Amino acid sequence: MKTLERYWPVGAVALALLCVTALTLKPYNGNVTALFHLDQQMAEIHPVPEGFVVLQMPGYDGMQYYEIARMMPDIVQPSHWSMLKATVPLSYAYQRILLPVAAYVLSLGMVSVLPYAFLFINIAALLATCFLVLRWKPDAKLYAMALALCPAALLAIHFSLAEPLTLVLLTAFLIRRFPATSKSPVQWKLDVLDIVLLSLLILSREVNVLFIGLLIVWSLWKRQWRSCALIIIPLAIFAAWHSIIYLIFGDIPFLTSAAKHALPFQSLFEVLRGVQGYNQLTASSIAYALFFYLPAIIWICIRIVRRRSVEFLEFAALAFLGLMSVMSWDIWGSMTSIGRVITPVYPLVVLYAAKYDSWAARWIACALIALGLGIGIALALIVHPFLTA
Repeated sequence: MKTLERYWPVGAVALALLCVTALTLKPYNGNVTALFHLDQQMAEIHPVPEGFVVLQMPGYDGMQYYEIARMMPDIVQPSHWSMLKATVPLSYAYQRILLPVAAYVLSLGMVSVLPYAFLFINIAALLATCFLVLRWKPDAKLYAMALALCPAALLAIHFSLAEPLTLVLLTAFLIRRFPATSKSPVQWKLDVLDIVLLSLLILSREVNVLFIGLLIVWSLWKRQWRSCALIIIPLAIFAAWHSIIYLIFGDIPFLTSAAKHALPFQSLFEVLRGVQGYNQLTASSIAYALFFYLPAIIWICIRIVRRRSVEFLEFAALAFLGLMSVMSWDIWGSMTSIGRVITPVYPLVVLYAAKYDSWAARWIACALIALGLGIGIALALIVHPFLTA
């Protein structure tokens, strides 16, 4: 009974995810392949199995991860790299290699099983995220659900994206190092499991390498020389994988994506002012900014000013919130973009809120649940024209 009382949010999250997924798939006759949002152009380049849902409109990132998983045997054979360079997916998608690899392994290489493997991995990762937060702090039920149902989580389920892996891996690392109360000291002595988690983290999404950079900066400031030395390992893995991407495609996609930016808060202010008009997309972005993004910045800054000190969770959370402020207009123009691109912000903000529970912290948690479920349901109600292969 005590176990049920402690972990019931995991069941609530599972029910919410399954309901939203069922609602999403209903117009497509329950066909799980619809979650890849694969379009006709991709289907012509890489013929899909019989019964696959092909949209009659431009696709989304999930279809690229699916194709990478299908081509995994070619990726591990350097003699086939010239073929990979000549076709899609392009180099950008290969930065998130962990999800396709995990799906390929789980499906035992069977293409027919891949769609279910992708969905299982993402739902399992979100349930594990919720479980980990509850194990870290049993009374953090609201925050556990907020992290597992945040916009990045629901968007990932809808589009078969890689964000859930970032959520669970970063959460697992943070709860191992940072105590649930301010009375306990931070554990800075990293071990093998920490390095494994960080190494997997940077292979799940390229933006996560910035978290590694923040760890190094903080460790240097705290004179944690051993931790600095160990953190070089995931950085080396990141560099090695991007070197392979360069050998295959002849470019470094991380540098391309990093070059796209605006002045701090410029794009957000343009969205709020309706510079390019108001519509459903900008409305979702405005709701995200007013109910989560700006309150999170204000609350964390107020706490820092009052205490006149900074801890790592505050430092890292503000760094990623600041990174979001320089995102370009095409990112801030819709919650489907700004709500997921800087995924590390969610574990950092939510765990910090859970640690220092307050009315402001609960507002942020409730806002994330409302925004996540809201965007998930809204997207589920949009039915795209499609064909079945």
